Formats: sequence, C-alpha cells, structure tokens
Amino acid sequence: MRIQKLTYRNCKCRNTFQELIVVAPSGVIAYVSYMCNSGVLEVGDLIWADKRDLIQRVTALELHKPSISTNSNFNYSLPCQNLHDLENLEKYITKDQYTLFCEYIRNIEGNGGKDFVVRFMKTLLSNATGELCSWTGAKNNFKLMNLKIMKAAYETINSGNMQVTLKEFEMFIKEWLRHCKQRRMKEDLK
Repeated sequence: MRIQKLTYRNCKCRNTFQELIVVAPSGVIAYVSYMCNSGVLEVGDLIWADKRDLIQRVTALELHKPSISTNSNFNYSLPCQNLHDLENLEKYITKDQYTLFCEYIRNIEGNGGKDFVVRFMKTLLSNATGELCSWTGAKNNFKLMNLKIMKAAYETINSGNMQVTLKEFEMFIKEWLRHCKQRRMKEDLK
C-alpha cells in the first residue's frame, strides 16, 4: 500500500498519470483504455490511466463476475426480514433448490473466508433478523447451527479456492451476528 501511495504521489506531481487501478485478488477487471488496448486483465495487474482517459472511459471499468440474479434460477427474496422468512427459506431449500442455492451463494464470492461469510450473511439476513439469531441458539435465540442454509454455505466456501475450518466458519458467523444490533442502530439513524 505504501509503495502504491508513493508511486501515485510521484506520478501525480509530474501530471502525467493520475490514477492507479489494481486488479483485486477476487476477480478480473476489464478496462477499456488506449493504454492496455481494451484487454481483460488478470489478478495483480497494474494499470496506469491518464486522467483524461479515465474520465472519458470510467463507465468501461467493470468487475467481470456473473450477476447473482441472472446466473442462478434460485428465486427467493433475500435478505430474510424476519424469522418467519428464514424458516420458510429453510423449508424452501429442497434437494433441487439446494443445488441452486449453492450456486447462488457461490456467486457471492469474497476475498477470503471471512469476507465470504460476511457477504453471505449480509445477503441472507437483515440486521434486525440477525439480532434474533445465534449460532447455538443461546438465550432463546434462533439456532443457525443445524440449518441446511449454513451447511450449503460451508460446503460452498470449501469447494472453491478458500479453505476454512468449521471452527473459523463458526467464529466468522458469530462475529457477524454479534454486531447486528450496532449495524441496525446505525441504519435506523440514517
């Protein structure tokens, strides 16, 4: 990060280049530019973009990942707004829907195990619903540990590049659930 800042500062002073775009580890970025000949770039590639070129072509900067809604036939309104929705989702995931649900959450992706779990939980539950849940069902909360939904998420995370132990998976979910109340209160203030 420090090298990027120094490089950016040096280039900015010369007024030659104004932006540095780094391709994220989670995906491929395509950037239409005179400088890279409209190519698709790989993870770790760096692009120097002239300020004028960037302004003219900012709409051409896209993350090439399939859209969740268009790539999967899993049709269920998420995030779950209450426990009733969550229970209905669990019932909805039959053998056929289980595969579609796994494909749906595979498209959520993430930069690592924790990022995937956070993005998955944001997709699955609203913060208000998350407040009513816990991993083990402690304090009369809704128990998530034995749900097919969680099994699907764990299988999906381990079927890709990310390998997460069950203990890490549980910790990431518990941490996300622990902060639901704070996030909901922040949302309410907006």
